[in-house]
Amino acid sequence: MAIEWYCVYTLPRSEFLAVAHMMQQGFEAFCPTYLRRYTSKKAPAIKPLFSRYAFVAFDLLSDPWKKIVSTRGVRQLFSHSENCPVALPPGAIDEIKSMSNMDDPERPILFEGCRVRILKGAFAVDHQTGMLREGFVTWTDQQRVALLMSWMQREVVLMFDRANVELVQ
Repeated sequence: MAIEWYCVYTLPRSEFLAVAHMMQQGFEAFCPTYLRRYTSKKAPAIKPLFSRYAFVAFDLLSDPWKKIVSTRGVRQLFSHSENCPVALPPGAIDEIKSMSNMDDPERPILFEGCRVRILKGAFAVDHQTGMLREGFVTWTDQQRVALLMSWMQREVVLMFDRANVELVQ
């Protein structure tokens, strides 16, 4: 059997601890992350993309995978029963990695509540001030972002192409 990826449910705020200990045991482990920027003067922090979840790769038939459940920081492996963990679908980890910005740190992760600046399009420039408009993210996916912004003295939610906005530091 081939090496497949499995989902690990961790103890609260123990994702990084679990990944570190699984790696010490010789497993390939992964915790997708994002850079959390705060609106206050608090320093940015690297946070898990999925709270209490990490991923580990192993061969179900040849690797000693049962020791994963007793690893520090791990609560359990997702499984049908004690002896049958559920493998993730092929390509799932690649898709999850695309959601994380660790492979492309120049493309920031946008999250609900972060402030962004509109770079292109009809709404980019406030014609009264000549400044680029800004808004707050209310929803996002890989291609689009919904922004809450002030327009014509009202608060409105508008959709933009993700490539046309940048994170405000």
